[in-house]
Amino acid sequence: DAYTNAVPRMMEGLQCATKGLIGPWSHQFPEIGEPGPAIPFLQESLRWWDYWLKGIKNDVMQGPKFTIWQMDSQLPVFKRPNPKGRWIVAPTDVSPTVIDLPITQAEKIVGSQITGRTAGAWLGYDDEEFALDQNPDDGTSLTYDLKSSDAISTIFGFPVVNLTLKVDQPVALVAVRLCDVNERTGASTLVSWGLQNLTHTRDGTSENPTAVPIGEFFSASVKLNLVSYSLFDETGDPHHWRVSVSPTYWPAAWPSPVPVCLELQQAAITLPTHDR
Repeated sequence: DAYTNAVPRMMEGLQCATKGLIGPWSHQFPEIGEPGPAIPFLQESLRWWDYWLKGIKNDVMQGPKFTIWQMDSQLPVFKRPNPKGRWIVAPTDVSPTVIDLPITQAEKIVGSQITGRTAGAWLGYDDEEFALDQNPDDGTSLTYDLKSSDAISTIFGFPVVNLTLKVDQPVALVAVRLCDVNERTGASTLVSWGLQNLTHTRDGTSENPTAVPIGEFFSASVKLNLVSYSLFDETGDPHHWRVSVSPTYWPAAWPSPVPVCLELQQAAITLPTHDR
């Protein structure tokens, strides 16, 4: 679902009792949620409203404050009725692990408007709208494989990618994807992604965008979507993370007025890691 980012943000900002629940479902009610497993959400809702609206004492506020479905390594297929994974208590021992992307010298790419064609649905309604194999989109992006992934195989939170880049147009964006790569098959599964309108960086904001400086390197930060994911594969296949960067991501982002050449000088990803 596209709304998962709001849950931890609301729980952090609200000054009242809260409980959070994020499952593997698409944009559906959890009692009919696909992909599964579904849960008895109506009964859970009744317990909540009984407690807070009717003053009926029950155990709804007992147990974990924040429960989330942690997904294991998945095949990049369109239909995933029962994704592998487990329910976990949202970890509080998350530690940021910063990894420099393996950039030995500045690399350039001109945006291709077909990048994003394997992204799947933004707001899917069933188990048949998942992202496909990301290799076609990886092929039209700057991609960096993180071979040290064995030590950081499980993440929960918002990955953040900090970039030093330059572009050749005053209106430009940058898209960043985090993928799970199966080292035996080469399949690339989309785990999380994020966008940054570069006219909102430096002195610009969404209310008052400013032209991007042309031909000079500057810093930009891209916050990816909330994710709870493990590279664990029950088949034993080895996996690693891949970070892909592009100046286009259609149809999630409207294209820039003129094709953009993006040059990346250096970058690092911060992964919110914890023990599985």
